[in-house]
Amino acid sequence: MSLLPVGDDITACLLQRAVHEATTRLYLLFEDSDSSLSKQLLCRIGKALSVVAAERPCLDVVPLLHWAGWSNEKVAALPDLTTLLQHETPPPTSARLCEALQQARPANMSKLNIAQLHCTPQYGQQAGDLFERSLAPAQAADYNFEHVAVGGTFDRLHAGHRMLLAATALACTLHVYIGLTSDQLLQKKQHRELLQSYDDRRSAAISYMQAVRPGLHISGGALTDPKEPTAAATEEGMQALVVSEETVPGAAAINQDRGRRGFAELTIIVVDTMGSTRSGAGGDKLSSTLLRAHEFGS
Repeated sequence: MSLLPVGDDITACLLQRAVHEATTRLYLLFEDSDSSLSKQLLCRIGKALSVVAAERPCLDVVPLLHWAGWSNEKVAALPDLTTLLQHETPPPTSARLCEALQQARPANMSKLNIAQLHCTPQYGQQAGDLFERSLAPAQAADYNFEHVAVGGTFDRLHAGHRMLLAATALACTLHVYIGLTSDQLLQKKQHRELLQSYDDRRSAAISYMQAVRPGLHISGGALTDPKEPTAAATEEGMQALVVSEETVPGAAAINQDRGRRGFAELTIIVVDTMGSTRSGAGGDKLSSTLLRAHEFGS
């Protein structure tokens, strides 16, 4: 597995190269001085995962934050981490972080390899700073809640799913409730024979959030009836709901339901919808349906 330090000066070109260099998992260690999920950081993570969506949408990319339980010592001790990725002429912050991880590597583990990345002309169209036009206002309030809900199908985890799940894990300090669409409700999905089972989808989503934020308590259940209220509506102690842009109307309906019950409204955390520029995808919204169709036709 590989790790790429992500500072304010990272370029899309470098991230593209890292995405293609990675094998099965790529860790992105964000350099962030905050202690919770700011809107600026959410924008940074979204911008990074949009590059992943365009290049290798199903690559397992995990954002790591020091304040979310990932000290240099814990990162350096990851048993599956073998390689640090950096530019052939790394900026000082990246070089210092790579050196710190090497020094923190446990003595009984092999030294981390250093792979230098070179941005060739084919990647030059995105040579500017990745984050230069993606930042939210610095004064925006942070997302920091004890109880957060998220829902979805989560078939074939892709960059869009990972954005939703990472935002959920980073916004939550105690307990996440995840609702997953039951197998029964997916019978009319296109290429349903390629759908992962409920248990596999649930396991993958929970494992990913725990990779982003170790120690997070996660529970959940199957969404079996679209007419029935979800836990986000019926649990009075729920504080926030993470949704994609296309499901904002559903989030508003949940808050209306909570209002009828006399509960406080949820804070709605909206993440950007990911696009895909893969061959044959036509730049459409990245989705599991699109990926199943691609697999069916391959």
